[in-house]
Amino acid sequence: MSCERLFEPVDAAHLETCAECRAVHQTLGSPAPANDLLKLKAAALAELELSPRARPWWAGSMGVLAVSAVAVGVAMQLLPPKTPQHASMFLRQLSAAGWAATMLAGCLFAVMPGGRKGRVLVLSGLGLCFGFTLAAISGVGPAGVGSLGCALLEWGIALPPLLLALLVLTSFAFDASRALTAAVATMSAGVLAIHLHCPNGTLTHQVVAHLVPVLVLMAVVLWLRRLLPSRSQVP
Repeated sequence: MSCERLFEPVDAAHLETCAECRAVHQTLGSPAPANDLLKLKAAALAELELSPRARPWWAGSMGVLAVSAVAVGVAMQLLPPKTPQHASMFLRQLSAAGWAATMLAGCLFAVMPGGRKGRVLVLSGLGLCFGFTLAAISGVGPAGVGSLGCALLEWGIALPPLLLALLVLTSFAFDASRALTAAVATMSAGVLAIHLHCPNGTLTHQVVAHLVPVLVLMAVVLWLRRLLPSRSQVP
């Protein structure tokens, strides 16, 4: 391509003297073949029949939040409440509020179109939740309360909303921040329930059985979401 005016509007006189511009002008001005237009129309109609109405983005977000809330509610009904694991009622409520807020915000921003700043806020706020939890511990706890049981309970509570969150996230292109935010949001449901019912307030137990499982699930969810095919490439 040697003509500097190749893709610029040109007059008829230039087209008569420049073969390159004349070829481009003729190509761009040619209508699409009728067969191609019919194929495009048929594909568009078929897609509309499969999904006649676009779902609002917040429907998936509210679904994940609802399942998370139900999981927490069921766990709280089945597990007996305990208070000796906390240094004070204020710190107990403060840490619980932190996990509840993280669950709510995470379910929202994991699905919200755009929303990267919100996801960064949720992931950064995880550190505050860890801090509140560690500040609230009493340092006392009964012998024989293992770490594996609490970790498995946390994962079990988080599993139903997490599976739904992964399904919803396949409507977007893979985004590490979305996957991690979804993991934090759903895992917050598990931590919130265990936080109010586990009788062991020792530092080792809280770190190993309550906090480390959050980080483990974040890594697992990131790996799983990378493997799952995306149904669209919406960012």
